[in-house]
Amino acid sequence: MFYINVNFGSGFMLQPDLTPIIQKFEEFFIDKYEKQFQLLKNSYPEKKSFYISYKELHKYDHEFAEKLIENPDSFIKAAEMALVSMAGEEKKNFEPHVRIEELEGGEPLLIQNIGSDHIHKLVSVTGVVTKRAEIRPRVQVAVFNCTNCGNIEKVIFEKGVFIPEVCSNCKKRALELDEKASRFTNIQRAEIQELLERVRSGSPASHIELILEDDLCNSIIPGDTIEVVGIVRLRQLGKKNDPVFAKYIDVISIKNMQKEFEEVELSKEDIKQIIDFSKRPNVFEIITNSIAPSIYGHKEMKQAIALQLFGGNPDKVLPEGGKIRNDIHILLIGDPGSGKSRLLQYVANLAPKSIYVSGKTVSGVGLCVDKESLITLNDAGMYKIGDYIEKNFKNGREEDNGVFSCPMSGRVLTLNSEFKAGFGSIEKIWKIKSPEKMIYIRTQRGKELKITPNTPILALNNGNLVWKRAGELTGKEYLATSRKTLPLSGKPIPIISLLENKNIRISSNISKVVVNITDKLAKKYGNLSAVAKRYGLKRDRLYVWRSENNYQGIPLHILKRMAEDAGLDCSLLSSKINQVFVRYGKNVYIPSHVNPDIAYLAGLIAGDGDIYQNKNTAIIRFHNSDQELLNKASKIIKDNFGLDAEIIDSSSRTSCIQIESVVVAEILEKLGIPSGEKSHRIDITPTLVSSGEECVKHFIKGLFDTDGYVSVPKSGSASVGLKTTSKSLAQKLILLLEWWGIVAKLRIRNRIGYKSMIKGRTVETKRLQYQIEIRGIDNFKLFRDSIGFFKKQKQEKLNSLIRNVKANPNLDIVPVSSLLLEIKKRYNLKGWRIARNKHLSRNKLLELASSLPDIPEKKMLLDLSNSDIYWDRISELKAVVPDSPIVYDLTVKDAHAFLANGIFVHNTASAEKDDLGEGWTLKAGALVLASGGLASVDEFDKIDDTERAALHEVMESGTVSVAKAGIVAKFKAKTSILAAANPKFGRFDPNQLIAIQFDIPPTLQSRFDLIFPIRDVVDETADRKLARYLLETHKNAAENKFPEAKEERVDTEFLRKYISYARKYVKPKLSKEAQDRIESFYVQLREMGKKQGAIPITPRQIEGIIRLSEASAKTRLSEVVELRDAELAISLMEYVLKEIALDRTTGQIDIDIISTGQPRSKQTQYYDLYGLIRDLNKQFDPIPKDKLYQDAITNLKMDERTIRMIIDEMLKKGEIFEPKPGHYKLVHTYE
Repeated sequence: MFYINVNFGSGFMLQPDLTPIIQKFEEFFIDKYEKQFQLLKNSYPEKKSFYISYKELHKYDHEFAEKLIENPDSFIKAAEMALVSMAGEEKKNFEPHVRIEELEGGEPLLIQNIGSDHIHKLVSVTGVVTKRAEIRPRVQVAVFNCTNCGNIEKVIFEKGVFIPEVCSNCKKRALELDEKASRFTNIQRAEIQELLERVRSGSPASHIELILEDDLCNSIIPGDTIEVVGIVRLRQLGKKNDPVFAKYIDVISIKNMQKEFEEVELSKEDIKQIIDFSKRPNVFEIITNSIAPSIYGHKEMKQAIALQLFGGNPDKVLPEGGKIRNDIHILLIGDPGSGKSRLLQYVANLAPKSIYVSGKTVSGVGLCVDKESLITLNDAGMYKIGDYIEKNFKNGREEDNGVFSCPMSGRVLTLNSEFKAGFGSIEKIWKIKSPEKMIYIRTQRGKELKITPNTPILALNNGNLVWKRAGELTGKEYLATSRKTLPLSGKPIPIISLLENKNIRISSNISKVVVNITDKLAKKYGNLSAVAKRYGLKRDRLYVWRSENNYQGIPLHILKRMAEDAGLDCSLLSSKINQVFVRYGKNVYIPSHVNPDIAYLAGLIAGDGDIYQNKNTAIIRFHNSDQELLNKASKIIKDNFGLDAEIIDSSSRTSCIQIESVVVAEILEKLGIPSGEKSHRIDITPTLVSSGEECVKHFIKGLFDTDGYVSVPKSGSASVGLKTTSKSLAQKLILLLEWWGIVAKLRIRNRIGYKSMIKGRTVETKRLQYQIEIRGIDNFKLFRDSIGFFKKQKQEKLNSLIRNVKANPNLDIVPVSSLLLEIKKRYNLKGWRIARNKHLSRNKLLELASSLPDIPEKKMLLDLSNSDIYWDRISELKAVVPDSPIVYDLTVKDAHAFLANGIFVHNTASAEKDDLGEGWTLKAGALVLASGGLASVDEFDKIDDTERAALHEVMESGTVSVAKAGIVAKFKAKTSILAAANPKFGRFDPNQLIAIQFDIPPTLQSRFDLIFPIRDVVDETADRKLARYLLETHKNAAENKFPEAKEERVDTEFLRKYISYARKYVKPKLSKEAQDRIESFYVQLREMGKKQGAIPITPRQIEGIIRLSEASAKTRLSEVVELRDAELAISLMEYVLKEIALDRTTGQIDIDIISTGQPRSKQTQYYDLYGLIRDLNKQFDPIPKDKLYQDAITNLKMDERTIRMIIDEMLKKGEIFEPKPGHYKLVHTYE
């Protein structure tokens, strides 16, 4: 092969002469792929990849194909150059990717065997995707500018080319990347793991990293089984001189190959042996004997596991499109030492595709907030999250069914690691289908939030700082809410940007501005005539606007459109326009930008003003009895708009000033003051908030000067406050006051129908009233110093209040008393006086924490005492129906939390940090990796409460939904679950119902087809047999003997192949006899239960019997489910029901024991006793214990032990309480 020198800017490197290879590929493509090439050529760049088969190339020229394996970089580059050559010069910027697939070879290459022999060679491996990271840009062609000599370096980045360190001209380290001039492509990191069916005998599954480029990005998700063709490359693990490297695959092509449980390779000889074995009369008995033969006994349990391995019929679809699961789920609950874990490990080893995990490592879930939730953006003001995301949702993509994401750049108010408020970077915005239920939270300060049950919220519970999911809140927690946030420095808001009325024209002679703009447009569109035509104007009209001498008012909306089209910012225009008019109206001066005076005027009008507007006129009035305020408003109007306000005095009404101006009305409307009936519609718009601290401060001052008050009651605490009927205004005000650290409370007062006299007129309240209250000396001072009143009377009253009011340390506490008591005990701290449940103020906590020695908890306590958090108690907590079909979320870099309605919420749950250094990785869990197979889950009772919702989904629908770190996805997890757990108290209590001794929720229990309790019962005969069996087993193992089994068995490898064949090829149908038997069993049990007042079986058990019957037929490779199959399934179901669902008080099977955790008889006793308490509650307050017990024994025929158990349960549930010893009272009473 010939080589030539190529200059890449950073030096010289030896490159092969690819001409012969290019010519060869051109011939191959023309001969075999002409149609595919034309399709690519016509659809580029929407379609960038050109797929060719290695098998086809090998047939065409086997020597050439084999050289491709050895030199993939050169050959693939040559193939791409061949495509460019074929496209010709008319196809510019044509840069397709050649992707090789169907790579031939001998034995499949395992990930664990990829080593030094494969470096820089083309390989093909198959694995399951375990991780996928975010997309990142990688430079293709880099342009560097030398800041020293001005030299420009252009570097084409190919394999082996690195960023130049010095300028090639002046040899200085002064190169800077010119991002705009450089060209980038997307790359994405992923990871695959060895297929589980290829990993045997407990060996760890090997992993390898993948790098995907350009259109391969986002083509896979965790859980996918894929075949990867790529080039093995190296990257250094440690320091520069470290000789050890990590390997990864630079991916050329990907093929999805979702292999399932049954896809184990079988030879013709294997198939013959399988068919012959299936004809044996005792085939099921042999299979059962072969299940964990080293574990003695447990016949029924082994039969059930055998059926689970075969499974029911897959792909059964309901008429409405829903799928019926065929996976059989089994739960083993046993005393310690009963062999559960060994059995699970055996089955995990036997199943063709399986995984063994402990209960702590199974699944995960996610979050979102309601559309009305307020968020603060440092560049856009305060928005409802739904409005913000809908406004900015462009070029979004569907991540999964009902899950949409979109890249986003912005900064939102969040919380850092030291509990300080700050702005975090938004990376993505999300729109997600709403869940069935949301959680509504209202705090004592009046902040409220609707949130998905899985959304974590920062809370203090019993002194412990935790992120707690909303669905797990009890109502006793203190939530982290904002007390001090950051004011926006603001950005200039051009007044003309607020004016959209098409009747507004520009009085100022801005002909020079028009000339500048239209000249730019003339260059863009050809000439002035073309510009006029584009805007639907006569050419003469355009020339009038360009003429300094003949200028006539150009419509403002046209000029703004032209300026935008010409690439000019609105701010540049605002400084040139100072006077406008409405057609046939008088001139109005306008300032260049929104200023504090205009914001203050808006606040006055919001409080005591109104706007009347029709098509051509608008009247703005401000009513107030304070002449000083009227004069202040008049002066602002004159100074900013050049208008003289008309003063209207009235003996029956409050004095007012009035102006007529469509322009001023529209400006006020954009700041939140609507025309017409306004009180409940007043708002603080994102425009006003984004104008910054000074404007917002003056708006609030105007509001408080009108609708605000200073209250010093004779009894009770003093307050500064404001009343409004606008909920939006009130909610935003308490958040904006936090810019200056002012903590306010929002109360809702229902005054509807209340009548009052104002200046001789009767006024009736028609709406809810929202009252903002500011209390406490610190807050009064902050309000005075940061906002205050212009109205002298109110300002003097506030100053007097501050001089006389006493400090109240209970207004801003940190609820960590239980944590402090624990610290005192742990470190033996003497002299500390900490009262339980009496929480410290922030200042007291700071004093206490500062005195601590250097212990691990000190920094956290100091941070809490100096934090921007107000710990707010929950006052209302309930599940509600979503208000809209969509909920919203943000992905916030680093913090992964944001402030929603003043409450800190977290947006991560099961993603993990990307190993490449930034971003987050979507990772598949155990049940996803086992999809299409079997998951053996040990310690099932140890699964976190937060994971159980995901397990409900997996066990019923075969999917896992994840929403974490802004990553939202749904994974396929069609998995049979064999789970093992321990009884709640270590061992089974023979005096209690077995089913209530599982520490597993009844809703999760009911998902299992069969539940087997394994009890360690003392029985001399059985114990002796077990002892002999174990002794014999250990003796033979020590002597390396393998005596012939007493019962017939098959080896594990054959059984694995037999199961695979049955699952793949056998799909038995129910016979009439089997169908009638199952129907008869169900109806008989239901009728029996009806007579005895219990529910012995439900349709869920019927579906389980059908699955078990189908599995039984599969064990014989039968295409028909016969009567014996139904009998076997029914016998197993009866065995299980008698073991766990037998009500000992009635002697009858009661499925409620599994589905609700209690037998029907106990539920009846519970409700009867509750009814008795309710009746007695009318006679006694509270109810004496002796009287309650006496009536229950006499009237309800209960024994004392049962009464005591039910009373304890009622106390635990909070349905009754004990106001004093020996007496009970209902928590809620009903008439």
